[in-house]
Amino acid sequence: NLEEVRNLLDGALDQMALSHSRRNAEFLMEHLKALSGRLAIRLTGHKAPTSELIALALSHANCSHVPDGTDCWLSLDEGFFIPVDDVRDLLPPVAANDGDSESKGARPDLIYVTTVSPRRGLVFRFVEVKYRRHLRTARSPEVLKGIRKQIESLRERWENWYSHEDVCSSFRAIRRA
Repeated sequence: NLEEVRNLLDGALDQMALSHSRRNAEFLMEHLKALSGRLAIRLTGHKAPTSELIALALSHANCSHVPDGTDCWLSLDEGFFIPVDDVRDLLPPVAANDGDSESKGARPDLIYVTTVSPRRGLVFRFVEVKYRRHLRTARSPEVLKGIRKQIESLRERWENWYSHEDVCSSFRAIRRA
């Protein structure tokens, strides 16, 4: 029910200084469902990260209309997004003996999948979407360092799990399949 969705979004939209009209609720739900139906369902949870879900929907909306030559946004004409939480069984395990296991277990929100050219394989880019109420906090070195750690951690584990030469080629093939 769209009225219930509007009620769920009202507080977060107010906090973000965005209009909480029926049109905005439809727009946000359309883009959340385009990313993943599970994200739309998460809105109904007791502790739903509503601001983060709105940020994901707005990011998806920006990526669906990327002008040519823009490096800031990933075009949905050239690839697609997979929410990382929807494919947890494909994520490489976090090593138990890592000293900094908290940052190693952190992961970005999305994987952007594209191809370089036909029959050349897939290219994966890891994307973290952050909502911060004030621009000043969004640009803080600590936030940027945390984002970098999240992305580098998953990228390193991903490369080691699916492509590292130390792993037997038959195991790599099974993991990739």
